[in-house]
This record gives sequence, C-alpha cells and structure tokens, in this order.
Amino acid sequence: MTTLHLGDEWPSTGITIPWLPMFLRKYLRYVKDTEPAPIHHIGSALSIASVAAGGLTHVEYGSKKVVLNTYIVNIAPSGGRKTEAFILAMQLFNTIRDQNPLTLKPPMPDITSNTAIMQAADQRGDMVVSVLIDGREKRYTQIFLAASEFAALLRTRDKDITTFLTTIFDGATSSEYFEYRTQMGGSFQIIRPYVVLFMGSTLEWLADRVPQGAREGGFLYRILFFWSEQFSNKAFPQSSPDIGLLKEDLEQTFLALSQKSSTITWTPQAQEYFADWYQSTRGGILTEPFAELQAWTSRLGIFIIKLAGLSAFMDNRIYIQPKDLDFAYSIMHFARIGALASLKITGANKDSWLELQLIKSIIQSQTKTGVHPSLPASFLCRRFSSDASAFKIRQILESLADLGILIYDKSRDRVAAKLPQAQDYLREPKAKDYDLTWDQISDALQEPNDV
Repeated sequence: MTTLHLGDEWPSTGITIPWLPMFLRKYLRYVKDTEPAPIHHIGSALSIASVAAGGLTHVEYGSKKVVLNTYIVNIAPSGGRKTEAFILAMQLFNTIRDQNPLTLKPPMPDITSNTAIMQAADQRGDMVVSVLIDGREKRYTQIFLAASEFAALLRTRDKDITTFLTTIFDGATSSEYFEYRTQMGGSFQIIRPYVVLFMGSTLEWLADRVPQGAREGGFLYRILFFWSEQFSNKAFPQSSPDIGLLKEDLEQTFLALSQKSSTITWTPQAQEYFADWYQSTRGGILTEPFAELQAWTSRLGIFIIKLAGLSAFMDNRIYIQPKDLDFAYSIMHFARIGALASLKITGANKDSWLELQLIKSIIQSQTKTGVHPSLPASFLCRRFSSDASAFKIRQILESLADLGILIYDKSRDRVAAKLPQAQDYLREPKAKDYDLTWDQISDALQEPNDV
C-alpha cells in the first residue's frame, strides 16, 4: 500500500497514513468501534478542530496570515452513516462548548438565508470571541455552519450565501469589519468573520439540487469533499471496556486545544520542503492529469498550508514540520477524489455538465449506428436547446475537438467522438478504489507517547 509524501504522483488506489496528529489520533481511537467510514470521521474531526483553532490562530506565510478554517462536506449514499459521523463530532463539540463558552460558540441557529446568518453574526450578537493576547484584546466572529445535510444551506435561491462564503473563506478581510447590506437597505457589521462549514450530502443530491450560483464563482472549489461508500456493521458500537477512558482523554485534549490561540511558523526543513514542491509543480497544477480539477488544484497550496497548520495545532505545536505537510498531502488525496466525483456530477464549471451530456449523446449514437459514424451538430443543438443556444453548443463542440476528444467537421456540421479518448474523458472514479480502511491507519493509531 502506498504512503504519500508531498509532491508524489497522485495514486489511483487507496493509501496508508503512517502518522496522525495527537488530537486526530485520539479522536479516531475513540470512534474506531463505530459504523461510519474512517475518512468521514477524519473530516468530522478536522471540522471541529478548525472551530477550536479559531480566528486568531494562523500560519505565517510570507506576508500573509493563513487561518485554519475549513469547509468540509462528507459524501456518502443514503444510509451510509455520514450522519452518525456528524453526530459523534457534534456531541464532543457541544460537551466542550459547555465547559468553554467564551471561545466556543454554538453553531449558527439558522442557515437558510444569508440575512439570517449575518444577523446572528452581527457585532451586536453573541458570536464574537474576545481573547487577551499579550495584554491586548483581540476579537473575531465565529460562524460555525453545521448541519447533517448540505441541502439545509443550499436549498434556497439565496445566491448571497455562496458569494459570502467564497469571499470570506480565507479569513479576515483587509479591514477589521466585514459589512453586509441587505436588499431592503439594512446592514450588518461582522468583526473578522471566521467561518467553518461542516455538513454531509449524497452525490445524487449534489447532481440534482446544487443551484447554479453555487456552481459558479469558485464556492465548490473551496470545499473538501470526503467521499466514501463503505461503512461497518456494528451491533453494539463503542462497547469496549476502555471507551470511557478514551472519551475522557479526548475531551480533555479538545478542551485544552480550544483554550489556546497560536501563531504557527515553519521549521527550516518544512519551509524548504514546501517551497521545492510549490516551485517545481506550480502548486500541483503541472501534475494534475484531470482537466476538470485544474481550477480546484489552483487552491491546493493554500489547502495544504491550512491542513499542515491544523496538523501542528492538533499536535500541540506552534511550528510546521515536514510530517505535517505529508499528512496534509495525504488528506488532500482523499479530498481530490471527492472533488473529482462531486465536480463532475455537479458541473461546477457552468459548461462542464453540458460537455458531458454532449459527449455521452455522441458516444451513444455511435454505439447504436455502427463504427465511426458522425452525428449532425444540429441534432445536438435541438436536443439541448433548453440548456444553451446553438451558437454556444457549437462553441463547446469546437473546444472538445481542440482537446482531441471529438472530431468536428464544421463544413458538414457533423461531429463524432474519438474513442477511447472520449470514454476516458467520461471516466468516473469509484469510491471503493480509494477508500481508507482502519487497517491503513492502524500503525498511526497505536503511536505511543501522546503528550
């Protein structure tokens, strides 16, 4: 089984994770005897750790300060136990929030409209966290969007929600306040918003219900989708005799993390390691074979910094080591497969859904009518007239021909698919080929000397 290091070629199978930061290691030990997939537990733990890190913990990255917030959506079929993973993480979060209400605020009570979120987060509300650092008061607004179903956030036509979440993903703006004006003339001021999104979904819901506004503007490219179709059957979960001790230890660790804010720096080795990878691959763009992931990969560098910083934070350190970068890259391997499945099925690029439908129609026609037939482009224009103009459809056909996927004879206005290139373009990953099993993290779970 493959072990990933920063910059390794993306594998087409699952991988072994040989090391885990302390909090995540303790969390996975606690939930190991439950039914959800390990990657869904990892996504859940990363989400609540992001909340605990808060808006004042950040990674020094040149002149920038990278905060450790995450947008995470666990993907599974209906009945795939993703909701159980959500509940277990929220039970821990709420238990510790009761003990530390000053820096852990409750999730947003209403996430069905941007105005509802802004109203709850307004500086006059109770989501503002105030911390004394070196004798000076520092403030930020914790916006925790937690729901077992992604549909709760995106079921409305309120495009302002995705616009806001896209704008604010990287943390504090250039000014101390983020101002939001409603269409009715009202306004809200939010002090340094720090947003963490933690939800679940099915691929089918993403395909059918993600609104166009969420597909454009880059919102989906900021989400880590953790996809798995496996789960365990446990008649009596968490029934081991030491579960109480594991829970107590985990709660103490999470409480301690939630009470600190850190400036996270880099060891010289980690800084050189990251720089070599970033400069040689342009942040991973040069090594990404899937065209539909190029836009997502453009944010790979910042994702790795966030996850490496979160790894150091969860390990109770204030500096990033090379092992944090390898851990982050390994986690991004699973997020990459989730992104590929999710972006393909949603058509995050506004033309990509139509591209896939055009290719499928052409291949189906060739399969039915014989070897190397061609299809009138006018037929495709009529068939998809409700989705795009004839001019736009012909533009897409031309671009697919330029990519070597189709043959488009404009003089005859006929099109044919290049096989197997077109079939390869349609290829979809299978979750079972990439699933993370408990065996693949067994060594990391047993690492001793948690301090």
